[in-house]
Formats: sequence, structure tokens, C-alpha cells
Amino acid sequence: YMQVDMDLAYELQKEFWDEYPAVRDWQKKLVSDYGQLGYVESLLGRRRYAPVEYNEIINTTLQNLASDITLDAQNRLSTQTQFSQILNTHDEIGFYLDQDTYKEDIDEIAEIMLFPDFDFINVPLVAEFTTGPNWYDQKKLEEYSTDDYEQKGM
Repeated sequence: YMQVDMDLAYELQKEFWDEYPAVRDWQKKLVSDYGQLGYVESLLGRRRYAPVEYNEIINTTLQNLASDITLDAQNRLSTQTQFSQILNTHDEIGFYLDQDTYKEDIDEIAEIMLFPDFDFINVPLVAEFTTGPNWYDQKKLEEYSTDDYEQKGM
């Protein structure tokens, strides 16, 4: 499928689990909780009820959080009338922006998106900005990270 030697794949998988045993423990707990409760729950309390496949149990917690962070940003950005939001897809927000002000606009959008009001987030967040006539023909404009703001003392 991915044209990777299976022996190498198993070796890399073992190396990963040896390096990050807490990830496996966390996954086992998610599956156990799902078996007892009949649902998997995100950090903000959103539930996904049975039947759910193994990969969905593992991915739901993270994917729901990415979606919740995006929805939080979308709600806060909705008060900014200069930004025309056109689309929300999972962890992405689409905008129509004025060509004359788009650079300033994405600076402001990035700052709003990167600092959600969730005190449990302890990893860097990234906001990537692209432009194009469709999803296939996108050109990267900018990428912002919470690390960038911390380095600037913000």
C-alpha cells in the first residue's frame, strides 16, 4: 500500500511504542472507557456513541478538539464584520478577504485563531493561510504558530 518494507514498518512501530509508552496507555484507557460507557468523550464533553470503530475511538478525542478550537475561533471571528467567513470544514475556516487588506486581515485572524480560551492546551497551535480558486490549486501565503508569538514576547 505505502510501498514500505513490512519489517521496517514493524521496527518503526516498536520504536515508537518504546519511546512513547504513555500513548499506548492512553489509547488503552480510551478503549476501556468506551467499552464501559458506550461512548468516547472529547475534552469539552462532546460524546460519540457506539458503535464506533477502534480508530474512531482513538481519533475522536483529538479530532473533536481540533474542531472545537476551530469553532471557538469562528465564533470569535464572527464579531469581526470585515471578514467574510464562507466555510468551516473540520479544522479549517474559509474566508473571502479584500485583496488590499488581506495581509493585515490574516495577521488578525491568526492571532484570534491561535489563542482559544481553553486553559488545558499546552502544545503549540499552528494556523496556515492559503489562497486559490479551489482546494486543489492552493498557494501557501503564511503560517503562524503560537511559538512565534512567544518568541516575540506576546
